[in-house]
Amino acid sequence: MNIDLGNIKEHTIPLDGFQLKWRFTEEKYDILPEYHLNQLLPLNEEASNYLWNLIEELGIHDDEPFWSTPNV
Repeated sequence: MNIDLGNIKEHTIPLDGFQLKWRFTEEKYDILPEYHLNQLLPLNEEASNYLWNLIEELGIHDDEPFWSTPNV
């Protein structure tokens, strides 16, 4: 199945399987309320790659503040 913005929600993983879960659940990072944790939908690797490539292709992050190097 090809991933697109219409079906990307079908390509999520449980928060417990998300490698960055700690950022939202550990006290030193200000734990999110359960209500908000339940709204997080981490993408699987395939969907994550699709979204990354789409952002690159569309140039969404080509302008400030997303430059990776200063534009001198």
